[in-house]
Amino acid sequence: MLGLWQASPKGYTVAAGYDWLRVVAPKVPWRHLCWNVMNVPRTSFIFWACQHRKLLTLDRLQKRGIVQATTCFICGIAPENHEHLFSLCEYSRRCMELMQQKIHIRFVDANMVTWFSKARTKSRLQRVVAGACYVGLLAGIWQVRNHARLYHQVNAPRVLVNQVWRNIKERLMQRNRRMLSTIDQQWIDSIV
Repeated sequence: MLGLWQASPKGYTVAAGYDWLRVVAPKVPWRHLCWNVMNVPRTSFIFWACQHRKLLTLDRLQKRGIVQATTCFICGIAPENHEHLFSLCEYSRRCMELMQQKIHIRFVDANMVTWFSKARTKSRLQRVVAGACYVGLLAGIWQVRNHARLYHQVNAPRVLVNQVWRNIKERLMQRNRRMLSTIDQQWIDSIV
């Protein structure tokens, strides 16, 4: 190991040692959406698990031999997997539509990662809030799914959307409102 540092003109430095030990992995395109400052850590973790397909949906439980039926607990129609639960299920689609209407920002569910990184028409705050709404909805849909599994009850999409918005608005109000632009303040005030 000593020979490795002798090749460097500066010799050994802590930074060079750290870079040598660190695993270099490609940056995932959804990292800023996941670890957004407006997200509650719980929702970020659920989003992270969803992106890695680690949530225990019924299709994964069936592969492990734990369950036999794979019908979605929310809609009761299609088999439950990550794609169905978070983008194809009528419940999740309705939640996304309602959230977009509420915050007055149109984002495409399937391309949310691309939209978040490239949308330049909205202010940075609006993009961050829209990303937090998306992540919060995915986590909320997962919680609704678990509640439906345990109690056989599904809350209306509007209830979930309002709950997610309240959580995000609380975090938004903790920020210094004087630092917000006039456009951002008007946009926040326009959301009921």
